[in-house]
Amino acid sequence: MRGGRRHSRGPAMGPQFPSSLNTGATLTPVTSVNVPSGATSGTGWSWNAGTSTVTATASVSGLNVAGSITVTGTSATLSNCVAAAQVTISASGVTVTTCTTGAVVISTSGLTGILVEQCTIASPGGECIELNALPTGVNGLTIRDCTISGLDAGAGRSAYGIDDNRGNTTSLLIQRCSIYWCRLGISVTAGTIRDCYIHDFGYVQGDHTDGIANGGTGGLALDILHNAILMNRDETSPLPLGGSGAYLQNVTVQNNLLAGGDYCAYLGLQGGDNLRTDSGCTISGGTTLTDSNLLAGDAGCTVTGTGIPPFTTIGTPSGTTATLSQACTNGTVTVTLHYTSGILVTGNRFSRMFYYHAGTFAPAVDYDSTVASNVWDAGNVFHDDWTSAPS
Repeated sequence: MRGGRRHSRGPAMGPQFPSSLNTGATLTPVTSVNVPSGATSGTGWSWNAGTSTVTATASVSGLNVAGSITVTGTSATLSNCVAAAQVTISASGVTVTTCTTGAVVISTSGLTGILVEQCTIASPGGECIELNALPTGVNGLTIRDCTISGLDAGAGRSAYGIDDNRGNTTSLLIQRCSIYWCRLGISVTAGTIRDCYIHDFGYVQGDHTDGIANGGTGGLALDILHNAILMNRDETSPLPLGGSGAYLQNVTVQNNLLAGGDYCAYLGLQGGDNLRTDSGCTISGGTTLTDSNLLAGDAGCTVTGTGIPPFTTIGTPSGTTATLSQACTNGTVTVTLHYTSGILVTGNRFSRMFYYHAGTFAPAVDYDSTVASNVWDAGNVFHDDWTSAPS
């Protein structure tokens, strides 16, 4: 179902969460020029063989294009337009606002300063906003106040609402978007996602359904702040963070409303890969760790063990040795290498609207409480009765 007004209401006290009432596009594009039947060119734009191209640093408004629109003009603005197929951005400084289209694709590497706002984007099958195909992505991308969806909850569902799972985008902000009828709402490596409403997931047989998915941050920062992610399915998760073999570091999950999935949140490397314990290791000179099991991928992980201070990390291994970030006690030691760090989970509400445990099994899984820089605070509660939610 669309909407979900009742989902956004909490107890009398506490924050109100994103819903269909306060997210998504609020303006309806008004088109005035049908392309190509009405015109094939104008100030700053031209049409050829199904595609209209905005070539100038100009503001182009009011096109109703049977095919696609490609923006090639630096700092151009495209507004109040309809593109039946897609809008393609291939220049820096472009703003796409109050447009309706089947997809938005950023097609050129190394762009800067892109804004997509107040747009309605509905795509069956593929990506509604595609950032994933570039070797070098965008530096500075804002997607805000957009409605992003498939065409229906079944065969017309979109695979991705927003897809950046290669981590090509830096300084990414996704804000106040309503995302529904998608297999996966947002796939992202780093950036800020806030005030979004991800709901009414689409499904076809065999789908792996996710809200905001992340396969590891690799030391970059990911902030997930004050979103409502309501998954009326038992798999997989509103927040599947971490994968298998990639670090999950520097993640803040704060003041979100989460419901559904098998777990509402995966908070580490899945399949028991959060940590590895090695015995028969030695520490010498205070900061030299010798461990016959060291791997190149161990660089940057947190290390715990007798005589090792909290927040100690490991440098890049050279063979069987690596430098520790703090002075430790010399001697033979068993060390545990932790592949998550800086995971801050604070002030979240886990709702029982679909399942008694919020998720089918529990609110969260894979959280490593033994790492000093990971925090699960007392503000994480069940939304329905404010009792403490376990990590």
